[in-house]
Amino acid sequence: MKEIQIFRKFIELLAKQHKSIKHSNKQCHFSCTVDGAQSKYAAKMHYPCVVIDVGDIEIRGTASQSFVETEYYIFFLDHVSDTGSEREIVGKLDAMRQVAIDFLAKMMRCKKDFVQYPWLSRIDVVGTQLQQVSMESPALYGYCAIMKNAQAFRDIDCENVFGVKELFAQEFVKSF
Repeated sequence: MKEIQIFRKFIELLAKQHKSIKHSNKQCHFSCTVDGAQSKYAAKMHYPCVVIDVGDIEIRGTASQSFVETEYYIFFLDHVSDTGSEREIVGKLDAMRQVAIDFLAKMMRCKKDFVQYPWLSRIDVVGTQLQQVSMESPALYGYCAIMKNAQAFRDIDCENVFGVKELFAQEFVKSF
């Protein structure tokens, strides 16, 4: 859970620093969940914007070496004034594709600095899919980057949730 919060803060920082996004406290160009962005559309979201959400989880690998793989979705969206204007839509799509590539390139560069960004080594930038997004109702167009974060399953500490191992084993045996 902590890594997800760190990743969200990292993406928010990139949204603040990117020349096309310019997220700030005065003008919101970033949201942590798609649901949060939905409520901000009418209220205070400015465009272009970046929206991050956490998706599906999959356990991968073998019994001796398994991983919890979490999907991250990063949306790069911009608003069009006329959803019937193919020229405007294509222009926004081109611009958002470039912003998405900029973010991915920056992540690749930061991955090389393992000392400052050790958690970023688990995020798979290579293999990231960019899918085109078209939301006609709110007139938003852009791309969604789908990437994966793999955490070793053995690193997940469940003892605080279930209690002492020995007590659990004793109760389990008594149930038979």
